[in-house]
Amino acid sequence: MTYWQMASVEGRVDFGGLFLKQNEACIGPGDLGEYYAHKEEYLKREEGYFLHRFCEEIEKGDVLVLNRLLNPHTPFYWEIRAVGIVTGPYRYDPSAAHRIEGYCMPHCRPVEWRCPPEPVIVYGGGAPVKIQRLEEDNPLKIKAEEFLKSW
Repeated sequence: MTYWQMASVEGRVDFGGLFLKQNEACIGPGDLGEYYAHKEEYLKREEGYFLHRFCEEIEKGDVLVLNRLLNPHTPFYWEIRAVGIVTGPYRYDPSAAHRIEGYCMPHCRPVEWRCPPEPVIVYGGGAPVKIQRLEEDNPLKIKAEEFLKSW
């Protein structure tokens, strides 16, 4: 089981509510179509690295830590909004259900999310990127493990 940090906010757009409402995690861009059918073209793009991680490296049973940076001027304080277990494989769904404020996020994975009853604030934990693997000593991973034990 691998732990992953997944940002719930990009710029001023908050995707977290969409993820929780639909019981999934989503990522874009999706303008080329399904990832595997257009893998080479996606990987040539800057976002290709994140799509590769999301579509190929994340597996069923992995843990996603949905977080948001509390202050963009000091990238050290995070709020864990939810922790979820990936329950199925990648799928491509370009429907309107995966569009929010001009963003299209058709690359999806089903996730069973749980939200902490109170805010969980973490100091340290990673870069403010779409998705990244969390190492054993990462504060986000440690807090997520504590939360999962109480789940």
